[in-house]
Amino acid sequence: MKGGILKEGHNCCRIRKVDRLAMLVDGDEYYKAFFNTVPKAKHTVDILGWEVDSRINIGHINEEYPDNLRQYFNQVVKQNRNLHINVLSWRSPAYLLFGRENFAAAKWKWETDKNVSFRQVGHPHMYGTHHEKMVIIDGNCAFLGGMDISRKRWDTRDHKLDNPLRKDELGNHYHPIHDVQLVLSGEMVRELRTYLQEKGHKYKDQDESEIIWPSIEAREIRDVPVALSRTNSLKRHKEIEKLYLDAIHAAKDFIYIENQYFSCENIVNALCWKLMEEDGPDIIIVLPFSYRGSFEKAVYTNERNKALKRLQRADRHQRLGFFYPDNERKDQSRFIVVHSKFMIVDNEFLTLGSANLNNRSLHVDSELNLSLEARGDSKVRSFIEENLYRLLEEHLDTPEKELRKKFEETKSLRETVRAFQGKKARTLEEINYSPTSFKEELMVLITPMVDVRFSLPKVHLVIFIFALFLMSLMFWQVPE
Repeated sequence: MKGGILKEGHNCCRIRKVDRLAMLVDGDEYYKAFFNTVPKAKHTVDILGWEVDSRINIGHINEEYPDNLRQYFNQVVKQNRNLHINVLSWRSPAYLLFGRENFAAAKWKWETDKNVSFRQVGHPHMYGTHHEKMVIIDGNCAFLGGMDISRKRWDTRDHKLDNPLRKDELGNHYHPIHDVQLVLSGEMVRELRTYLQEKGHKYKDQDESEIIWPSIEAREIRDVPVALSRTNSLKRHKEIEKLYLDAIHAAKDFIYIENQYFSCENIVNALCWKLMEEDGPDIIIVLPFSYRGSFEKAVYTNERNKALKRLQRADRHQRLGFFYPDNERKDQSRFIVVHSKFMIVDNEFLTLGSANLNNRSLHVDSELNLSLEARGDSKVRSFIEENLYRLLEEHLDTPEKELRKKFEETKSLRETVRAFQGKKARTLEEINYSPTSFKEELMVLITPMVDVRFSLPKVHLVIFIFALFLMSLMFWQVPE
């Protein structure tokens, strides 16, 4: 990767140092870290999310966790009257309210302490969302990645189908779910604070002499630069898409991707070109087997089918692995939800954040990704490599030592995965073309409204409707 991938002002807005950085895998690790850090806060806990649902229902897992997030925050601020908790969440349109907490804004207003504030913000563009997932504690410790503080997010790394602890507020079991999150401290956290300020949040001067850090077991790396990349349709920032395209172009040995969706044509095109290279990289893509909502399933299965066909045609040298994580019973009706948004290239580059590989995340929604690049630094390369094996170890239920040995033998990530495929009950299985029913074919017609490809400010729609109204007045005649 001569010259490096990260370029400030092109595929990232800032490159800043972190004092400490660690990757948390799955909701159990993230929630342990979050809920053992919040009580340490002296001044502020700031939460930015696509969804923040108080019905978190994980108090049965650990007595220090809440069943209701509002009640938990009330308890925390009563123990420390200097602490203020600020929650900023996307205000979804009416057609998406069926899956969200009813009257959330009113409940947060009337059922929480004055030191707890909750604000919902709508996106100014048609069908756009605020999709970032970020927490900043005392202005010096941050969590950022794919996980919201919300319901149906918790799971352990074994993703057991019958885990009695994985249940919603009604006591119903939900799908196993896989995700990743970063925790960091240092200069980059101040950049994330600035990002929140741009969204209207006001920070008070804080004493940063005492750095907050969670109690975690995950390996940390210290004193390294990381990059912040954005999607922001308001300011026409498409840094995350450029970041992915530049990283794919630079790949020599392998590309490892985990994502919830896979429909962005520009990304598919770039991967196809790499597959056609004679000495190109292995490409491993891990997606969920299916999707939970009817419209989501129809639209994104259809888009994935199209992408898979193109990739298979381009795979002249047999270097493509298109997988989903399978559970111990091969029960495809209770598939593991892959919610992570993650890529590693050649163990030299890692990016992780909120952006899916669909059109709306890379062009329309508000998104944040953090990236790390080795550029000859052996400790960074070792950190990236270790986190790759952590994920493969989880998906293939195989010790890291065996995975490393096989990779050293084959020099191929694809062959390493295939060597352990199907050896254990939990494994990675090939994704094949999924036929769609007639009903789903009809649903696919709304793809432009689900996976939005371009940004249209709502004010333009208002102007258009007003113009139509004025034209109707001009041509309207009173009958004689």
